[in-house]
Amino acid sequence: MKSFSLFRYSLLAASLVASVIGPAHAQVAHAEQASDDFGNRARQGRPIIIAHRGASSLNVENSLSAFRKALELGVDGVETDTQLTADGQLVLNHDFTLNANLAQKGGDYSAPKTPIKAMTLAEIQSYDIGTPKPGSAYAAEHPDLIPTPGEKVPTLSALIDLMQAHDDRTMLWLEIKSMPFMPQVSSDPAQLARAVVDELHAQKFTNRVVVLSFDWNVLREVKKLDSSIPLAFLSSNATRAIAHAGDSPLAKVDPAKISRSLTGLDDFGGHSMVEVLENEGASWWDHNYPDFTLEDLLEAEQQGLKTGAWTVDDPGTARLLFNLGVDAITTNQPDRMFKEFGKKPQTSE
Repeated sequence: MKSFSLFRYSLLAASLVASVIGPAHAQVAHAEQASDDFGNRARQGRPIIIAHRGASSLNVENSLSAFRKALELGVDGVETDTQLTADGQLVLNHDFTLNANLAQKGGDYSAPKTPIKAMTLAEIQSYDIGTPKPGSAYAAEHPDLIPTPGEKVPTLSALIDLMQAHDDRTMLWLEIKSMPFMPQVSSDPAQLARAVVDELHAQKFTNRVVVLSFDWNVLREVKKLDSSIPLAFLSSNATRAIAHAGDSPLAKVDPAKISRSLTGLDDFGGHSMVEVLENEGASWWDHNYPDFTLEDLLEAEQQGLKTGAWTVDDPGTARLLFNLGVDAITTNQPDRMFKEFGKKPQTSE
């Protein structure tokens, strides 16, 4: 196998277990078991490859250029984030405000800290997001990025038009941005769900979408409105997420409060994550890849729950995850994933 060794496999297996299970003896035991099982777990084919915010290592994230590039590369899906503007438009933007390292007017990178939900579409699209701020962290993190001056924050409708014009197979992995514990920046979950489902129906696009969210309340609303739409439940280790939140409002919120707010549950009542998601009617469990345990992946596989891992840019790590049972890889660098896996048919055992 390319970019692969049993030693690296053992290290990743140990780290996956260590991310959630503390005791050293448990880590060693599970890593050894994973190594013992390696010969029986090598998989043919490749994972489903999803372009995170489009081909965002090559063009500005969540831009039509990034989505167009991803489609040209032949990805299986494009992932993006959507939220509502003040005038009820669904736009594609990751943060709850414009990205200060992207949004500019005449070279002046001084976008307001006004939440997207408090800005109109016209106000948002008055900013050019096509060229990263010189010397910024964003520019440093994307050395291969090709600027596209004049780029605007797109609408969901514009992306669907682009996808429909390109082909009839690529899936849209649509994350609804909702943080109910931060109502000052996040829209009402029911309102978000209704707006998304209405748009998907209007565009006749429900057969080409997977709706994702960290806010399970939103996903429950989507299910009520149209039970045929596949749902992917996003999750990650809240404590770890807060540790990397920087000066975001998220950094000031108690992890337990975050979990209760996003899941709508006080606890899992002794049930595993897989059992809880099965009860929720999940089609997918889309998880921050270092937070998976081997038990998670084996149980999901046994119960027929598909798993996705985000955000994976190293091809060797992607192959390890695929061999461990992960079905879909969300990546900023789909071009590198195709170099690793080729464009063979998708997952086959």
